[in-house]
Amino acid sequence: MKKTLTSKEACTLAHQIKKNTGCTLAEAFKLAYSGQTEATPKTTWTYADLNQIFSDKVAELLRKGYSIDTAHMGGHQGEVAKIFLVKGKDHYVIVMDTTSNWDNWYSETYHIRFGKYSEPVTYDRQTLWLDKFEYTWEFQATKITANWFVTAELGKEYSDKHHSRINARRQSYWTDVDSKFYKVVLACVRKQRGFKGTKLSDIARVQRCVETRLDGSVSRHQYCVTLARTNKYGNNVTVDIKF
Repeated sequence: MKKTLTSKEACTLAHQIKKNTGCTLAEAFKLAYSGQTEATPKTTWTYADLNQIFSDKVAELLRKGYSIDTAHMGGHQGEVAKIFLVKGKDHYVIVMDTTSNWDNWYSETYHIRFGKYSEPVTYDRQTLWLDKFEYTWEFQATKITANWFVTAELGKEYSDKHHSRINARRQSYWTDVDSKFYKVVLACVRKQRGFKGTKLSDIARVQRCVETRLDGSVSRHQYCVTLARTNKYGNNVTVDIKF
């Protein structure tokens, strides 16, 4: 026979499920009442989901006796959103902010954090600096689009896939240029430092390179001009002309 949960048991179980899986409190209650104590952890969120996580955390803190601290709410420190709280003589914050890791294609990470102020608060309207809080709880998600966020692991995986696709699609095509265009190329060669006196008869070969991006657009044009004369190592002198 299926056990019927009391309201208190359901509440305790729902909060545990929410903590373990990252789902919303409403989803956790549904799982609790349906008899499921486990769920597949969420790995993607919409911006509305982030708002709900922020709101749920604020509601949880208010239920635990924290009060909103309006006296220190003013000012902006680059965060997306913040709410200062007070309990007894201690000051706290629930904040949403962002950081960037430029090593990844999907570089922006959203953080929702809760922490206690680490320095004395001596007067109202005092600025409570966000980097002075000791954070004890955090949720984070990597931004893929304006309305799609994923775990840090998925964000790294998507970034790696994006870079690999770019490298796979980025190509360089080298082709020989017809000698009838050498006069045009000669003008470009003579503009290069040290090659002002180059003659048409000095040009032995001209190759054209076209490099493409992932989307097929051209990222670079380049000409490699091989001259008949050699350098001190016995190799033909080459001139690179880039556009």
